[in-house]
Amino acid sequence: MKKNYLVLIAFIFTVSFSILQAQTIHYVKENGAGTKDGTSWVNASDDIQAMINTSAANDQVWVATGSYRPNRRADNISTISSSTDRFVSFLLKKDVKLYGGFVGTETTLVERSLTLSANKTILNGGDINGLGRIFNVIISSGDVGSARLDGFTIFGGTLGNPYSTNQVNGNEISSMDGSGMYNHTSSPTIANCIFYGNFSINGGGMYNYNSSPTIINSTFYGDIADSDGDEIYNESSSPKIYNSIVWGTIFNNSSTPEIKNSIIKGSNNTTDGNIDATTLTDATLFKDPANGDYSLKAGGIAVNTGSNTLYTNTGGNLTTDVDAIGNKRVFQSTIDIGAYESQKAIITPDANNILYVNKTATGEAIGSSWENAIPELADVLVWAQNNKADFTTTPLQIWVAGGTYKPMYSPEDGANFGTDQGRSNSFLMVNNVQLYGGFAGTETLLTDRDLSVTANKTTLSGDFGTADVVTGFGESLSITENETNAAHVIVSAGNVGTALLDGFTITGGNANISGGILTVNGISIQVYTGGGGMHNNSSSPKITNTNFIANSSDSGGGMGNQSSSPNISNSTFSRNLGSGMLNQGASPIITNTSFIENNGSDGGGIANFDSSSPTIKNSIFSKNAAGRGGAIFNYTNSSPIIINSTFSENSTFGSYGDAMQNDDASNPKIYNSIVWGDIRNSSSTTTEIKNSIVKGSNDVTNGNIDATNLALLKIFNDAANGDYSLNPSILNTAINAGDNAL
Repeated sequence: MKKNYLVLIAFIFTVSFSILQAQTIHYVKENGAGTKDGTSWVNASDDIQAMINTSAANDQVWVATGSYRPNRRADNISTISSSTDRFVSFLLKKDVKLYGGFVGTETTLVERSLTLSANKTILNGGDINGLGRIFNVIISSGDVGSARLDGFTIFGGTLGNPYSTNQVNGNEISSMDGSGMYNHTSSPTIANCIFYGNFSINGGGMYNYNSSPTIINSTFYGDIADSDGDEIYNESSSPKIYNSIVWGTIFNNSSTPEIKNSIIKGSNNTTDGNIDATTLTDATLFKDPANGDYSLKAGGIAVNTGSNTLYTNTGGNLTTDVDAIGNKRVFQSTIDIGAYESQKAIITPDANNILYVNKTATGEAIGSSWENAIPELADVLVWAQNNKADFTTTPLQIWVAGGTYKPMYSPEDGANFGTDQGRSNSFLMVNNVQLYGGFAGTETLLTDRDLSVTANKTTLSGDFGTADVVTGFGESLSITENETNAAHVIVSAGNVGTALLDGFTITGGNANISGGILTVNGISIQVYTGGGGMHNNSSSPKITNTNFIANSSDSGGGMGNQSSSPNISNSTFSRNLGSGMLNQGASPIITNTSFIENNGSDGGGIANFDSSSPTIKNSIFSKNAAGRGGAIFNYTNSSPIIINSTFSENSTFGSYGDAMQNDDASNPKIYNSIVWGDIRNSSSTTTEIKNSIVKGSNDVTNGNIDATNLALLKIFNDAANGDYSLNPSILNTAINAGDNAL
């Protein structure tokens, strides 16, 4: 009997819970349809308030595009008022959610008019057909629980004349304040809404008294208060304003609003993701404000700078929700600020398959010209990765104007790709995509580019937080304030075809994250191993005219190569911590490249492990420092070939080869080179040296030159200032002393 009793209780509880959770949708169209009972779109009501009144907790009211005027007073909500009554308002009800932005055929929220650009659902307090403007378009009074207003435009409210107050749910509502919306002791959620063209004494767009509404992804503009708070007036209130644009004043009376990831006109607050608005104008923020279009300017500062987390934490759904005019709420990977989601035009390369990137561009951000350049390289690379199949025949070129660009998204395969994953964000080298930096932003030919102009310097930086502090060089090199930096500024994984990196400065990477593994293009990458500046894994891009400066890692601060053979030319690795380059089972080709003032435990300039045998030509190693192998350290069958290169003023922390240390069956070859430093070989290694000068060596076999009577100042023209051309006094010794065949 007891068992049956418990079963009965469980059954009753289950049924009761189901009833409590039941959700009914009520449908509204501008002129109604069918029986107008609101049970379907076919029988849609034309009365929003009637549908709110009939709703139970958790019900939803779906409102199709159109213009709707309230028809009942909030203090007598069950009775339809005279058409000339200006005290009518829409009144929110506890736990009832209102959604606008429908065409009128949808069966799920996700279908809400994702492609219609003019799909406004307007709650209209304006003077329609001479009926006069309404005093409070919307009222929320008392406890409204999870009530939500989502996807509406609130327009046309005006101050009450003559002044009066209404008692609504036990609270006094003034007709003089909050013409757009009046909240009294009430905290609804307002999402994807637009407030404009409302006028009152205080709080033209919204008045909050003892209330804490959550305002998410909404836009306020063009509202007017005769006294204070054109857009919002807060009295003894703590509203939450997230991902929103308030393009006018907010007045706080004994109030402390919480504002995050928002733009407040005239505010310089940049904490909690807010954006400095002191230099913004209508024209830089909105698409066409002169003609009343306050949707976002394509590529503008409000695009992709909201917080997805804030939106979902306040009840939003990034998959099903739409913006105030029915467009998809998240167009790319990050939500925009404000009620409108920028539906950026499809990125379109020019006729020569070139895309243009410029941090300061103000055009349409489609990338087809400098005028319409895309502001962020990260956005372009996400698009390129998603469209890489299109570049098999003709490589895509991306021309990037001078400026500093940061990796905004994760390169990881799967759900994280193209999303902000903090320190795991990296720029991604894409198959057959060629990156060119160093442009002024006016060039029409690649040959017009002038890399010597400082203003054209194009920097890819992993410095996300406080600016890095870089001091000293070589043995004294120190990099601090980089704890929050990207682990790898750039990643290249797998076959990247003709991918190219040309004309950039790579800085601020810090590969010190312990234990993290990312899968990129099917390749597993350990984010803490090598390549703070650039990490290449089973990948061999071409890199030229690029500087790797002030990156850090336990090894390979500037670049980490695993099973890769990138072709590197005319580049510089300078002041990287953890060595300039780490090669593990990698044999890059390095030409006309300088390794200067780097610091590492092994190989200040380059550390070669696990059968790494790079070919190094016409390159310079100077003032690098390491525990072993000041310039180069070779270990485990690593045998680089070094041709026509110069080593000078490198050092070790002990006596382990200030120029080079070779261990464990590593047998490098040095031809036609000057090695002004010590080469140390373990018992299992040999170094083949031909037609070269080695400090202190009297070996004259194989074309080598006796260096016992030479000195640093005698060999180089001006080593102190980095000029390692030959001093005229040694020309008779070194000139024509190389071997062309080598």
